[in-house]
Amino acid sequence: MNAEVSYGKRKCIICSKEFEVLYPSQIACSDKCKAERKRKREIINSRNYRARKKEELQNLKKQVELLEEELADALKENDELQALRSELEAARKDLEALEAVLEKTKLAKDIELPPMEECQRLRLKAIHLPCGTQYQCFSPTLCERLPPGMEKSRTCAQCGESFVPKAPHQKFCSEECRILKSIEKKKRYEEKNKK
Repeated sequence: MNAEVSYGKRKCIICSKEFEVLYPSQIACSDKCKAERKRKREIINSRNYRARKKEELQNLKKQVELLEEELADALKENDELQALRSELEAARKDLEALEAVLEKTKLAKDIELPPMEECQRLRLKAIHLPCGTQYQCFSPTLCERLPPGMEKSRTCAQCGESFVPKAPHQKFCSEECRILKSIEKKKRYEEKNKK
């Protein structure tokens, strides 16, 4: 079985020399011709591959251009739509404002409002003045508009002396009394927490 089997003679597809075929699918006469055939096939395959990819790239570019045109048209329509929406919202707000004004004027005609009062100290004009709740009501002198029952003078929470408050929630007659009271509170707190 060492004897070589021959399948006849063929021409080499690379160098065109005639050679003895050793197996049925042999088409090149030597390893050198095989390598040359392989190299040529790789070149052809590479060219075909590049041509296919170029064609795909061209098709993709065309698709991208078409999509960009569609997108530009859609954005233009969207911008127009947004502008119309903003105009509609502005018109709705104007309409609501006008309706509110009309409703207020109807109410004002139906209801008689009390007269406005004016406070020179607060520089305020209102139906109900906040008398006795602002420091201006007590400083530099007591306001004549203080409501009845509002104490004109108070008793100091520290020393017990009577004083005229300069603020609505003033509890002490002087700063010294306020400080003494806070010191007493601090001492009581420390004694309580020592236990």
